[in-house]
Amino acid sequence: MSHSKIPSPVVLKPVSPHRSYARYDSPSRVLPLKHTVARVKSGLGRDVDVSDVQREPAGWSAQQHPEGIVYHTSLIHGLTVLTEADINLHGLQPFLDLCTAQAVSLLEKQDMKLSDALELVLFPDVEGECEYYLADHVAKKVFWLEEVDTDMLLLETYVESERHLQLGLEALYWFHVHQFPSHSNPNIRLDIDKLREVLLQMKADVITSPTTSIEFTSEELQQRLDVLDACRGSLNEGTTTLKWIAGRLWNRVYYYRFMIHYGERTPRLDVSQRITQAEENFSAFSRTLYGVLSFMMFRLPASYSTQLSDQFCDSVAYRKMWTPFVGMVCKDWWMSMILASLVFFAELLFMHAQPGTSFLAAICLLLSQGTVVSGAILLYTFGREDWLLDNATDFLSSSQTTDHQYYGLLFSLPRSFLLWSVIMFSSQELLWLFGFENTVVAAGLISSGYAFATLVRIVCGSHSLGGRIFLPERSSVESSPV
Repeated sequence: MSHSKIPSPVVLKPVSPHRSYARYDSPSRVLPLKHTVARVKSGLGRDVDVSDVQREPAGWSAQQHPEGIVYHTSLIHGLTVLTEADINLHGLQPFLDLCTAQAVSLLEKQDMKLSDALELVLFPDVEGECEYYLADHVAKKVFWLEEVDTDMLLLETYVESERHLQLGLEALYWFHVHQFPSHSNPNIRLDIDKLREVLLQMKADVITSPTTSIEFTSEELQQRLDVLDACRGSLNEGTTTLKWIAGRLWNRVYYYRFMIHYGERTPRLDVSQRITQAEENFSAFSRTLYGVLSFMMFRLPASYSTQLSDQFCDSVAYRKMWTPFVGMVCKDWWMSMILASLVFFAELLFMHAQPGTSFLAAICLLLSQGTVVSGAILLYTFGREDWLLDNATDFLSSSQTTDHQYYGLLFSLPRSFLLWSVIMFSSQELLWLFGFENTVVAAGLISSGYAFATLVRIVCGSHSLGGRIFLPERSSVESSPV
């Protein structure tokens, strides 16, 4: 990257502190084999003889992050500057000087005084532009020199008030501390005792309330408390490791508070407590078609759609709810496939005993095979552990605009096919048993079977054997009393 032609004024672009996540996605750097061999001079305390070692430019200091990456700091125009860029690149230092000078000028125009509590983080790019954000260690928040949208900041809920926004900005501030903990700044206050108090309260809440909106388990919270206890007496307030630990833990605390609207008039105190309403994005025709299909599928899609909506309350997915829910759904698909296989072989035996395949027998075989095929595809798609752990939020977000109706229909396919195959098989058996061959009688038996299945679903619900057969059961977390 070269900045030999530096634009003036330079273009400063606001960016979220999450921009530094790019360090985990950077391409691997493979060195030639000759660079892996170096000569060590004789004696103690001598340097390694490597010809291409690059020294830090004057005024810059290299800082070693606990995870291994190196970032650089400098005091430019009275403002502390941080960057992950390689400052030895030709033309980069003058470019960073110009970026800092422009930032200082904008700060002065907004009557903001420079202090050692402020830090400017710069991410120069190859186009001659520079992404940036500022962090204030006294106010404990990040800010920019122009208005920005919360979408750019990756704050995933609507902002209810100025106080609510501050929670999101403080979450980003602690992310900054976690990403850049190695340099010294006397204004950083980690509040370790307060952090421990907060985690203890969260653990007590999780232990006593299975439906709390806290995303962590009691074991995960205890692990965090154990880490803080281990820090006592062994790490001072200003050590790099303690800043890295506190930054990561405080970031999750404040992000959780931001997402549940902590301190607002109606915070989310329960996983099923809804604060916002997602916008619906489907036509009247789609709504009518869904109603017809749901009716033909024993209203099972409506049940699944409701449970999926509960899983993604206000665009927040909870592992403690999602994991048992997916386990319950996969178990339901397996059971439907097993029962459908039994129906399939029973139908084959019946056809062997009574030669002459009827129309109902053919439909029964197709429906039972449909159960097995649809169940197998759904288990392959949604039953994998990697999908279960990583893709829940993306999946639920994509289906939220249609109120999860599409996936409600999809999840209902195995059980719906199974019920229809049972109805067809039972109707065929009754027709043979009583010697009926009238088409009207056959239609009446099928209608009666559908009505019976629907009646059992409505009357029994999910609290009896009939309900468990005809309805997907609720996950244990959702139905547990407080």
